[in-house]
Amino acid sequence: YEKESAYSYIEILNDNGYAILKINEGQAIQSIYHPEIKNYYGPWEQILSAPFFNPPPVAPADIRKAAILGLAGGTSASQLLQAFPEVEIDGYELDPEIIRAAEQYMDLRGDQVNIHLTDGRLGLAQSTHAYDIIMVDAYQPPYVSPNMCTVSFFEMAGAKLSKQGVLVMNIGRTENNRQLIEAIVSTAGQVFPSLQVVDLPNAYNSIIFASFNPISPDNLRENYDLLSAKSDVPSLLLETLSYTIGNLRSEPEEPGLIFSDDFVPVDKFTNAILLDSFLGITNRIQKEDE
Repeated sequence: YEKESAYSYIEILNDNGYAILKINEGQAIQSIYHPEIKNYYGPWEQILSAPFFNPPPVAPADIRKAAILGLAGGTSASQLLQAFPEVEIDGYELDPEIIRAAEQYMDLRGDQVNIHLTDGRLGLAQSTHAYDIIMVDAYQPPYVSPNMCTVSFFEMAGAKLSKQGVLVMNIGRTENNRQLIEAIVSTAGQVFPSLQVVDLPNAYNSIIFASFNPISPDNLRENYDLLSAKSDVPSLLLETLSYTIGNLRSEPEEPGLIFSDDFVPVDKFTNAILLDSFLGITNRIQKEDE
């Protein structure tokens, strides 16, 4: 499937039974779907780990309301529904053509997800709900949403969290360039006193978890142990928690630039990340030729 929308060039590719959503130049996978496989070991599952950074015990049935800013093909929404039986999801996506394609090829269904065709920041600001989880998937170079990088955005998002709510952010990087992560951590840290970072292996993604509560790796491990002792916990949830625990970043991020609505030069960071990625690919090719 391919289509050019008002916002982007959209492709959905069939790769050995997987439906893969890509946009524009197609270097990143935006969403993935397989009718029989549920764990893709990517950034999408990390939304499931968010509430378990809170002090134990946390039960899957406690998670009632979630928001996804950057719904795309609905991979994270699908996984939320598998792990949390009581959850209701608000999915915000600007491009209606992506939603139409996902409904046709990626089993995205409106009866499971409340789909809002609007900018994520605007949609979240207008919401009257308090969310146990808010996931922002809008930081993948070169398509970083500047209006979701600022102190004002994080203040607004924080006001939409429930008492035990956690904000989740999927951030792009390279092996050697963490500038965007450092800036987002420093900016979100102006609002949230507690943050954790997970580096996904074999991927150019890191996940930031932020909360007003003291979220911690120890809480995550203890919640995992409690859930592992139960027979009715979905395997996807246990696999994801184990994956998150194994990839927690122990070193703190370096101080980064703090973004405001009046000063958010994300192009500086995305250009550096893309250049670093290009040079890394070039160096690998040269070594292989040698």
